Amino acid sequence: RGALHTRGTCAMGKFNYYFGAKAKQDGRSSRYPNVNFCANPQAVCNSNNPRSKEMRWMLALFNWVDRVQHYSGGDSGEDGGWNYIQRSVHFLEDFKKSNFIDMDSKHFIDEIGSVLDQ
Repeated sequence: RGALHTRGTCAMGKFNYYFGAKAKQDGRSSRYPNVNFCANPQAVCNSNNPRSKEMRWMLALFNWVDRVQHYSGGDSGEDGGWNYIQRSVHFLEDFKKSNFIDMDSKHFIDEIGSVLDQ
């Protein structure tokens, strides 16, 4: 579901906790207070819902922050784990040195894809 094809009860539950009916139920502000994404995850893809496109992008951005930007794991890197922030800095430093992004060397992009596939 959404731009990143979000799946799983945990991902939808987290989205519901921060942006859906659960946030409202707990007394917090909610972007979608009348939508329970746990009970109705298809609300994100419902073409009859005028906010479904917005929901898809909100869900994708939330998952990007939750899954990719906070990810630190795997077996790559000197510290024994892949870290998005460290790899982003390295990627941008390489670009700064050469003023060129070598699209033939897709390691960074492939690594991010691997995090999203988990």
